[in-house]
Amino acid sequence: DEQNVIARLVERLLTLDYPSEKLKIYIIDDGSVDDTSIILKELSHKYEKLNILSRPQNAGGGKSGALNHALKFISGEWIFILDADAQLKNDTLLRTLSFAQKGSWSAVQLRKSVINSSKNFLTTCQGIEMAMDAYFQQGRLYSAGISELRGNGQLIRKDILLSCGSFNENTVTDDLDLSVRLILSQSKIGIFWDPPVMEEAVEDIIALFRQRQRWAEG
Repeated sequence: DEQNVIARLVERLLTLDYPSEKLKIYIIDDGSVDDTSIILKELSHKYEKLNILSRPQNAGGGKSGALNHALKFISGEWIFILDADAQLKNDTLLRTLSFAQKGSWSAVQLRKSVINSSKNFLTTCQGIEMAMDAYFQQGRLYSAGISELRGNGQLIRKDILLSCGSFNENTVTDDLDLSVRLILSQSKIGIFWDPPVMEEAVEDIIALFRQRQRWAEG
């Protein structure tokens, strides 16, 4: 149900500074009941390079199930995962891949920032929270060699992902679960500071409560 942002993401992905023949773009429509499916169908007619993967509402597994479904079709060496509200610069993928290869990282998490931090008090607080989280992540990485994936803006080597058992469909925080399994397998997770991946903070207290409840359950 991402009718408000999905077209923006598709347009951004199709203008990335990256060799066209080496980039495959998959959008997962995971049981949408709004106009997301209609928008994606129109975009797929406009852009031949766009691959749409659709799952029914009762497919199960949540985000992890959707990502595991996509893995069946992906043949590339690296997988770059973005949420529908993600915003990034044109050179982000090139620079992130270069960082991953030079540092021999198995996975890389882009620093996350809030695009709508000036919307209201809640979004401002979430912007501060996200900045502090990035500093804590960097501190843990340099002091103990341990950092975590954050779901949006994560780059992972496909062979490492498969060797760790892919995404756990029995958790609602797939990023934290995968981070633990990567750490246990001695796979290194790097933090890429600039450019960040930008996303929208939730704008009301009810949505914030639901988000934090899901995180706490995870």
